[in-house]
Amino acid sequence: MSTLIKRLAAVTGLLVLLMAGIHPVFAKPPQDITFTISPQSTLTLNGNSTLHKFSFKAEKIDGSLAVDANAFKQDPLQSVARDSQGKVVIPVKSLDSGEKGLDKNMQKAMKAKQHPEIVFTLQNLSVADTSDSTGNWTVLNASGVLQIAGTGRAVQLQVRGKQVDRNELRFSGSTKLAMTDFGIKPPKLMLGAIKTDNEIEVDFNIIVKTSQDLAVLTD
Repeated sequence: MSTLIKRLAAVTGLLVLLMAGIHPVFAKPPQDITFTISPQSTLTLNGNSTLHKFSFKAEKIDGSLAVDANAFKQDPLQSVARDSQGKVVIPVKSLDSGEKGLDKNMQKAMKAKQHPEIVFTLQNLSVADTSDSTGNWTVLNASGVLQIAGTGRAVQLQVRGKQVDRNELRFSGSTKLAMTDFGIKPPKLMLGAIKTDNEIEVDFNIIVKTSQDLAVLTD
């Protein structure tokens, strides 16, 4: 009964305010612009072995980026640096080197059955002191957690970003990783006759798109 009385009192109070010409202010939920990763995005893992160099291409890249809409209106790339939340997900079995034996050994080394995805979770993004005047890129410092084969490690890298269309942003960069940092033993072929190096270079060109017209937001 007391709960009903409280509700009636709250409704009565609201009606009194409206009749007096006073309009209560309700907190608006935060509005985000949600970007999803485009199929045109690319990511490769490049390495070397005692036989030759090799490259794994990610045939599938999933993920999203959420940016505060109000901040985006003021400065798109600055808002991405201040108010973004992002994640990139790559199925291990989507990594293709063009060599079935190497693919199989890499999947085994990365424990694909137990940990089928490589996941990068963005934790912080800031505009770097350095600049890149070619192509109107903004240089960003990114940090987050990279999870491979069940092991998560903090990583930092520089990323170049720019708006390339009315509803599209692009981020590119590269970084080097050691397989053993993630508990991965560099794969071997031919009963150990061919050995892969521990270091892998990751090159990426990530395109994110939204259904919203960014030109309208930034007018």
